[in-house]
Formats: sequence, structure tokens, C-alpha cells
Amino acid sequence: MKSLVITDRHLPLDQFKHSVLVDLNNIDCMTCTGGLYCLKHESKCRLNDDMSCLYNWMCDAKLTIVISHIVYGTFDEPILRLAERDIANFEPYFSVVEEKSMRLSLSNIKRKLIVVGYGDMTEEDEENLRNYMSATAIFGYEPNNIHLYLCQEEEIEETLKAFGGVDLG
Repeated sequence: MKSLVITDRHLPLDQFKHSVLVDLNNIDCMTCTGGLYCLKHESKCRLNDDMSCLYNWMCDAKLTIVISHIVYGTFDEPILRLAERDIANFEPYFSVVEEKSMRLSLSNIKRKLIVVGYGDMTEEDEENLRNYMSATAIFGYEPNNIHLYLCQEEEIEETLKAFGGVDLG
């Protein structure tokens, strides 16, 4: 898979013709319990839902595009839930990239993440989000491989049109 688009809103399928498009509102995703069972036992998350398949897709994709409503300088609930559940996937696990085994977070060095944040944000919200993104290896991606684009909610359709073809690789 070349690219994966993960969104918290409905998008027309024709906007990303060459990607797997996942609307988090249409999948079964339980909230992390915070017990860190996954890290304590160096195993996969004990919650059995659609996230296992989604994380496999994230590992396979060369480019992941995350589209999220931004509230108070952070992701809205569906994307935040995804990020919280992701801790089980990039610390204790290994991935195979180009026939070499490596920690999943290191394998994501070769992968790109584009985050498109939309909503009515203040300058402080934007700064908080940028600080969060630069301080955190979100979804296991290194901060220098994450590209952040922000727009107002009424501009989201035009902003996404600007990304037309980005999913071609």
C-alpha cells in the first residue's frame, strides 16, 4: 500500500483515489484503558477491535495522511483515541522494512506523515499543537518526518483539494 488516509470526517472517495481511506467514525475502536498491559507484557493491545487492522495498514503505508478537527490545541476525540492506542504498536514491537527487522518506530523513519488540522484555532491552539507534534513521536513517526498543515473548518475542502494527487506516491 502506498498511502493511507485516516480521517475524523466523511470525505468523498474521489479526493484520494490511490489511497486506503479510513473514516474513524465508521470503525470499532475502543478507548485505551491506560493499564499499559501491552507494555508490561510486551504484547499486542488486549483490546480486540478494528485498530489491529488499521495499525497493520499504518505499518505498510509509505505515506499516512491524518485529517483531524483540532480542539484546544490537540486532536479531536477519534484521532486522539487512535494516538493513545498507538503506544502498544511502536515501542515493544518490531517491523520488517526492506527485509530488515527493526523497531517499529525506527521503521517509520522511512515513512512520511502528513497531518491536516482544521477548526477554529487561536494562535495559542496552533502553537500548542505544533509543540505537541514536535515533542512527540506521534504514531511512531519521527518529528522531522511529520508535516503539519492547518486551516479553518470552512477551508478544509479547498485545503484537501490542494493535496489532490499527493497519494500517488
